[in-house]
Amino acid sequence: HKEDGEYVFVDSMGDLYDPERVSRHFKSILRKNGLKEIRFHDTRHSAGSALCQMGVNMKEIQEWLGHSDFSTTANIYSHLRSDTKKSTAASMLASLDLGISADVASRQDSHEEKEETADNAAIPSVAKA
Repeated sequence: HKEDGEYVFVDSMGDLYDPERVSRHFKSILRKNGLKEIRFHDTRHSAGSALCQMGVNMKEIQEWLGHSDFSTTANIYSHLRSDTKKSTAASMLASLDLGISADVASRQDSHEEKEETADNAAIPSVAKA
């Protein structure tokens, strides 16, 4: 693969670095900057999470991360897409043509959550002996 130039961490001759060398250097950078120690591989997951939260298409994230199977990417990152639940609900409301906008439905959900919170606040807590 040296001739393809597909590797990221190579020396000036295009030869692969020892993976442990990269990990050790990464850890020293974290320590020098007072950052929490994480594995270098964890930065890959952080990048995938950031892309997902920015709304990048899941298929593009799969390709960027190099997952051979789309379901791998979807299983790992789909929980980060809460906005998709709202847009799905809005699409369902629009298709039913009930005259309810997604904004009204969202406000109704918010109101119900506040009522439930108020109801729970009125329940006295029981102290453990």
